[in-house]
Amino acid sequence: MDENNSKQSKLTIILLFLITITGAYLAYTFAQSQEDNIEQKNSTIQTQEILQDDTNSSTYTLEEVATRNTAEQCWTVIDSSVYDITSYVPNHPGGEGDIIKICGKDGSNLFSKPQEHKDGGADNVLSAFKIGTLKQ
Repeated sequence: MDENNSKQSKLTIILLFLITITGAYLAYTFAQSQEDNIEQKNSTIQTQEILQDDTNSSTYTLEEVATRNTAEQCWTVIDSSVYDITSYVPNHPGGEGDIIKICGKDGSNLFSKPQEHKDGGADNVLSAFKIGTLKQ
């Protein structure tokens, strides 16, 4: 009997060790993938900032903006600035349905309404997507 208990104890210890090692590996892998995602997002933001610098001098008509009115190609005007928010549509905290309402349109009124936009720094997020100004 004691020999069986001793074997069971050893197997239990080995099993706990393997579970601990597996958990540590999974935690490390998850943390690494999160870090990679953050680096990728930062790279995307830097690229958008470079493109923004190059294109902020561009002007667009409301008719040009109106042709980009889907989730696959979404431009909007907010306070006379033109934004290509296509890549942001699936990431909008309020859901795609809310942001699609301003695709191809002047979204100034809708953008200014939610308190979340005022409190959450939406202007900072939006600035990364500016591609030009509205031609008057």
